[in-house]
Amino acid sequence: MKIFLIETDNEYDFVSKLKPYGEVVVLDSGKKDISKYRELFKDKSPKIIGVNTGIIEWKFPTAVIKKLPSLKGIASKSSWVFYLDVE
Repeated sequence: MKIFLIETDNEYDFVSKLKPYGEVVVLDSGKKDISKYRELFKDKSPKIIGVNTGIIEWKFPTAVIKKLPSLKGIASKSSWVFYLDVE
């Protein structure tokens, strides 16, 4: 299992806590559009995405989610999920 994190540089303190659960990959947080994170689409292994939703401007379109191979879950620091089509 891979855990992809889209987070700002100063928030990496929790990476060590995630390592027992899978390979942690921290992605550059400079992109606002979730579809620009090519690593998420190229990697075919089972994955969880941890995202700081402020970075992607609260946009995570269903069309993008459907294109992510082997996606097992999406985690956010936010308790809101209005930016996801939970259907």
